[in-house]
Amino acid sequence: MSRPQRRDEILGAEVPPSLPIMALRSTIVYPLGTIAVQMGAPENLALLRDNEDSGLVVGLVVAGGEADEPLDQSKFVGRVGVAARVHERINLPGDTVQITLQGLRRITIEAIERTEPYVMAKVKPARETPADPSELDDRVARVVSAAEPL
Repeated sequence: MSRPQRRDEILGAEVPPSLPIMALRSTIVYPLGTIAVQMGAPENLALLRDNEDSGLVVGLVVAGGEADEPLDQSKFVGRVGVAARVHERINLPGDTVQITLQGLRRITIEAIERTEPYVMAKVKPARETPADPSELDDRVARVVSAAEPL
């Protein structure tokens, strides 16, 4: 049995300069997070069919709009997303695939390299700006007070 990956190993994972991009409509994946999602969009299915190797690394970006609206890939440029590793795939009925994703690190999409049959983009690690410790308590208090009415 392999040992679990440590936080520093995951966050320090090398991200290729060019990644296939998966647009997610209703899910957000964070670095270190693991989530199962169902993929049914034709471009995402094409990406998974063309890359069946274990450990595929993809770029994830949240796509706005309704599920039946076509994606405008030009809006991905400059967006921050997450590089993620595909761990498991399960073929489901109805031309849908369930995959388990593990977020690796934040990325910035620099340029779209191609859009067919799926998006390939030039990416770079996102610039991380550490929070100012003197502001952290204030920010946490504001989040807690905003959540209390819920």
